[in-house]
Amino acid sequence: MRYGILGFGHHAEKRLMPGFASALQSKAAAFWRNNESLAPDTAERFGLRSHATVDALCADPEVDIVLITSPDALHLEHAEIAFRHRKPVFCEKPMAMNAEECARMIAAADAAGVTLGVAHVMRLHQSVNVARQWIQQGRLGALLAARCDFTYPGLRSPRSWITNSRLAAGGPSADVGVHCFDTLRYVLQDEVSSVFASMVHDDRSGDVEASAHIQLDFARGCLADVFVSTRSPYRTYLEVIGTDRTIECRNALWVDGPVHLILLEEGREIERVTCDNHLSYARQLDAFSDAVATGQQPFCTGQEGLANQKIIDAAYASARSGKKLSLSA
Repeated sequence: MRYGILGFGHHAEKRLMPGFASALQSKAAAFWRNNESLAPDTAERFGLRSHATVDALCADPEVDIVLITSPDALHLEHAEIAFRHRKPVFCEKPMAMNAEECARMIAAADAAGVTLGVAHVMRLHQSVNVARQWIQQGRLGALLAARCDFTYPGLRSPRSWITNSRLAAGGPSADVGVHCFDTLRYVLQDEVSSVFASMVHDDRSGDVEASAHIQLDFARGCLADVFVSTRSPYRTYLEVIGTDRTIECRNALWVDGPVHLILLEEGREIERVTCDNHLSYARQLDAFSDAVATGQQPFCTGQEGLANQKIIDAAYASARSGKKLSLSA
């Protein structure tokens, strides 16, 4: 499957192009980037066709799938252009600016009769899937609590738009918190029933938050904590506590080295699995390509993206009101 990348930038260079290099069923064919002055260098470095407009890329007959990596505020617009050209869309997270935009995107995909997926790559991580499997097997007993943190040094990020609320769905709660929300939903195989959030701003966070603590109540009784920040070294931590055993994973969502998933019983380590997540970006591309080719549901559907967006929306609403908010089905 040949992909056209909309919004080629830092994420495409750092993660997507190495993913394409290892993918078996997917290749990058073309791109559009907002900064036209960088397009010639991108085309030469990666051997891709450059398009001057979004519409031109979506109309390209040698593009089978449109991969949207543009700023959040452009996701809906770019997806609707792709759908008008009857092109499947693989959209980066967060899916859009709010749940209403997500619902519009889903409706447009359905009307066009094409596949829509959301790039929640952590669902392809070995570490995440081993944790999910241990929980499925009942090795933890009844689930009591969970924690998922994601921090990174955002002040050094080349994505300058992430502190601009006109372009970004929010600060780290939307940017990387959405990974935590989706990972918890996926690992626990449960849905969030209510959200309570508190957020901190500083003089360099623009009009979005710098850090946030978000509490999630799950429908079957598990209580979860999420901490996100752009003021800390890179850290992705996952913990799930059950009545019998606990899972701990220090770098659960990491892709740049080995990840150790530990099963504890009464404070003692009883099992350790060393996982390798470095091929997850290749796996997600091939998984979406296979879904488009076979007409099957993608590994993360638009409806899953909408469910995560509802949590994002509720977190910001809770932080503004100071109240715990229930999520509607």
